[in-house]
Amino acid sequence: MPCAGDPNDTPCAGGICCGGACIAANDDANCHACGNTCGALESCGATDCELDCAGGLTECNGECVDLVDDPANCGACGRDCGGTNCSLGACQAQLIFQDGTAAIGGIAVGPDAVYIGMTASGTSGTALVRYTPSSLSTASLLTASRINGGVILDGTLLTLAGYASSGAGMQRCDPANCQGTLTNPPLIVNYFHGNSPRFERGGGYVYGKSYTTDLLNFTIQQCSANQCTAIVTLPSAGFGMAASDTRLFWNNVNDIVTRPIAPPDQQPLDQIYRSGLSGSAGSYRLLATATRLYVWEPGAGRITSGNMAATPGAVTTEAVGVPDLVDLALRDGTLYWLRATPSLVVEACEVGSCSSTRRVLGTLPANNIFMSMVVDATHLYLASERDPGQGNTFGRLYRVPR
Repeated sequence: MPCAGDPNDTPCAGGICCGGACIAANDDANCHACGNTCGALESCGATDCELDCAGGLTECNGECVDLVDDPANCGACGRDCGGTNCSLGACQAQLIFQDGTAAIGGIAVGPDAVYIGMTASGTSGTALVRYTPSSLSTASLLTASRINGGVILDGTLLTLAGYASSGAGMQRCDPANCQGTLTNPPLIVNYFHGNSPRFERGGGYVYGKSYTTDLLNFTIQQCSANQCTAIVTLPSAGFGMAASDTRLFWNNVNDIVTRPIAPPDQQPLDQIYRSGLSGSAGSYRLLATATRLYVWEPGAGRITSGNMAATPGAVTTEAVGVPDLVDLALRDGTLYWLRATPSLVVEACEVGSCSSTRRVLGTLPANNIFMSMVVDATHLYLASERDPGQGNTFGRLYRVPR
């Protein structure tokens, strides 16, 4: 319909007048204004051009991206793979540390750093390394020693399963000056060992899985600031363990056992939390929060949870189809786990809705034997104890964005 050139001309009611002709207001070439042309990935919306992501693309920060293979938006907007590839919405894990002469015994995460313990003196005699994510840099904190069984950040101090002449002893140091503040002699001259996590913290104590140098006595050690006390005796070093501020849990063969947190000289009686689970006795993974205990059951290949009490109450199945789990973590309502079958991948789901929110976050190379995983505000850190093709060497640390 011809018009006089006034966009509000009566014959153009509901449209606009452009070049003497009435144009629909949502025309892509004249979107609500003459000459306001929408881009190739835009269409005219209610008031202006709007991004129109078709063909499986998703809008992220004003751009249409493919969450399947975009390394800057891998699986979710803003999830940056950090320079590695994105495939099927999962990041290839980023290698951030490698030592060609020693294996990794354990890792701990702090507010601004990740601490890496070497099972033998690594490159240049390094035994403890600090990785700083903000600068992507590493620094040696301890030399001429070894971290036999793990490391955990206990308040403002690092607790280490350090080396002693007749075994590995529980030691502590200030992460700003480990070389000068390492407790010596150690708090206990026992080997600390076991499947990850190597240490647990709860109720003001640090708990470690220990065995004596004759390989005959396996215990849970409860450590205060200046001493460790054996509080539980077990048939082997391979058992799962978890602690909250109120309770300690561990598996004794296929039973989950608990007791309240108490001083070493006031230990309460053990209570059976769950019994008759199926699986290899040394394979269970336990994870305690303030309100729930999460258990990976190897025989069933599933993750379950129960109340944080002497008995679990109604047991909730959180995730199924989880074979060969290596480690388990939880942060901000999200469960994370590393599994080895059929390939090394990191998966995650929101607690209480794993059936609908389960997703693969990252993939890892096969030439690694992974032992532990920790999580901070932005990433998961995964420690490969060693490369099976290189003997007990080539400890590696990878990270995957959350």
